[in-house]
Amino acid sequence: MTSVTFEKSIRASVADVDMALWVLHDRCFGTLQDSEIKSLYFNDPFMLRLRAKNLAGPLSQLSHSQLAQALENVHPDLAGLIACYRFEILIREIAQKLKAVELGSRLKLSDVIDRLANAGKIDSLRKATWTRLYRIRNGYFHEDREPHDKQRADLIGEVLRLERELPAFQSQ
Repeated sequence: MTSVTFEKSIRASVADVDMALWVLHDRCFGTLQDSEIKSLYFNDPFMLRLRAKNLAGPLSQLSHSQLAQALENVHPDLAGLIACYRFEILIREIAQKLKAVELGSRLKLSDVIDRLANAGKIDSLRKATWTRLYRIRNGYFHEDREPHDKQRADLIGEVLRLERELPAFQSQ
């Protein structure tokens, strides 16, 4: 096959793909909408993954707390879940850095917070804040009580603070 023939073949393939995409777009969103094709498009696993990748790809650069903050007004339930998850991870990382618990400890988060306070690693105000947020987290994870807007904002705010402060926590 000559390079000219190969180039024509590629152009034809690109044109075929372009026409197929145009027809798909028209059947889903244009003047010739077809509800069956539209349903297949919106429920196709490959297309769902591709759309999610294109939509969420830029968000992969964000920390968990930044992601929760970014999603707070768009998908508040997901933002709350991310903040709750990251809250626990950060408390445990801090406790390990401060030698209040050992790596892989299976202590309940409330016990980790108590250990940090009892060892003088955190003050009473921070203990009260973390205990309150721990209860909100437990309500969401274990009792199907989604945090209201202020609680979610408090969780996200604390997780943002903890992510910023994490490098400063050192063994004492």
